[in-house]
Amino acid sequence: MSTNVDRALARAIQLAGGQSALARAVGYTQNAIWKAKTCGRVTAELAVKIEKATNGKVRREQLAPKIFDPKTVTPITDDEAVA
Repeated sequence: MSTNVDRALARAIQLAGGQSALARAVGYTQNAIWKAKTCGRVTAELAVKIEKATNGKVRREQLAPKIFDPKTVTPITDDEAVA
């Protein structure tokens, strides 16, 4: 079962066109994106960069709800289409 963080990160990866593309967009390595995906944890810095890289389609609160205010989290559903 995937968590909201897993779904949000998967959506960001899909929007970017893959792990490598997301990594380039945020200035990280593909391995760092893979590690975040595997562990299901995103740092505050990475969450902010992903939010900017996806033009707000994936928000920092979705990627790191333990760091950012969880009351503002909008869950990503498994069937949500990528625009």
